[in-house]
Amino acid sequence: MSFAYPPKANDILSLPVEDLLKATNIGVNAFAAAQAALPGFRDPIHKGHPKTFIVTGNVLPFLDVVPASYWALGVQKTIISRLIANASQAYEAEGFQFYFASMVSTEGGLPDIAEEFRASGPTHGKVYWELINNEKQEDWDCRFVKFDADQFYLTAGVFLGLQLTGNVPLQRLHRVMI
Repeated sequence: MSFAYPPKANDILSLPVEDLLKATNIGVNAFAAAQAALPGFRDPIHKGHPKTFIVTGNVLPFLDVVPASYWALGVQKTIISRLIANASQAYEAEGFQFYFASMVSTEGGLPDIAEEFRASGPTHGKVYWELINNEKQEDWDCRFVKFDADQFYLTAGVFLGLQLTGNVPLQRLHRVMI
């Protein structure tokens, strides 16, 4: 992840080109990592094993306007989300799965870094484990909400601005369409 803040608040065009290039290079590196995973996925020694590529995402690629402080990160995540969306379809017939997994706030936006995100490691691990063990490709855009160590919601598709009150806490993940 690359955070590059524009020197002038709310002025994305004040961001040095070098900082934008660093952010986009991370997107290119995700492409290279996915490309490097394919030979291992195709190796017969792994025939019976799950073949899942997961990138930690966020909602920035799906916002019409990204806050200036997150603009370079939004560009980076947009590149990666396009890669995952396309790869999830392109390699589905081979049984390879690709996910852009994003923890979101209960409102569907960016989670609070101090209150939600920093303590979410175990939740990320559980969600990723569930994705790895899916039998087939599900929605590449996987968003989840952390409530406590053992309860979280898994959602599919865009739900920004919608409340999640209709969902049920899940011990084992199942798709909940909103």
